[in-house]
Amino acid sequence: MQELIPAHGAMAACLVLGLPRGAPARHRASQRRAAFVGPTAARRTRPPMALDALENQALLDTLNSDRFVDTAPAAVHAALLAP
Repeated sequence: MQELIPAHGAMAACLVLGLPRGAPARHRASQRRAAFVGPTAARRTRPPMALDALENQALLDTLNSDRFVDTAPAAVHAALLAP
């Protein structure tokens, strides 16, 4: 993109590359910010109590089942806890 901007302008370069028109300005701003602040923090680690993929899918299947399709998650939780 940086090679196209001097010859054709930022808007034309973004149009050709399929990027939003503000992409060059955001890129320059992030570079300036990194120069002052340093690199951004690493991504957060996954919480130890987080559901794994199978548990998450089971939860979604339950919430989307015919029985609970129009019910709030808190109400589903209460209904499943009741004897």
